[in-house]
Amino acid sequence: MQAHLKQIQRVNAKVNAIVTLVPEDQLMAQALAADEATAKGNSKGPLHGLPVGVKDLHATKGIRTTFGSPLYAENIRISIA
Repeated sequence: MQAHLKQIQRVNAKVNAIVTLVPEDQLMAQALAADEATAKGNSKGPLHGLPVGVKDLHATKGIRTTFGSPLYAENIRISIA
């Protein structure tokens, strides 16, 4: 996760690929939980723990989703129907 975050920090200002980045402490906690689950044999499949970027056109619970528009600059879904 740290390597992914460093790469995002290095290039995102140029490419603007990550519109909303979840706070680092939250991402690191999720990575640690995935590592611990895998170590205990509780892997959820071959992609378990893989960092994934969600396209800003898909509403994501608790994360700002702008749909690429300034009209939705502060849009944060509290639930997904």
